[in-house]
Amino acid sequence: KYSDEECLIVIEISHLENEICIAISDKGIGIDVSEINNIFDMFTRGSNVSNIQGTGLGLSVVKDCLEKLNCRFEIESFLNQGTIFKLYFNE
Repeated sequence: KYSDEECLIVIEISHLENEICIAISDKGIGIDVSEINNIFDMFTRGSNVSNIQGTGLGLSVVKDCLEKLNCRFEIESFLNQGTIFKLYFNE
């Protein structure tokens, strides 16, 4: 939705000392650094997605699910370069 159709979405799974890390990355439109802390709020969308249909609910639902699983997560994103979501699950 936020990447070109030809763009690959890469999923990497790694085993750390006491965690499993799942990293999901794309080369899409990215998220502005100033907005990263708010993207998990209900009905919040990035300022660069006004021409893409959506409600701003998806990431808030994902965050609720991850919290119920005691999963911590990190986000790295750069405008027009892509985003990496890293999910850390305790073993």
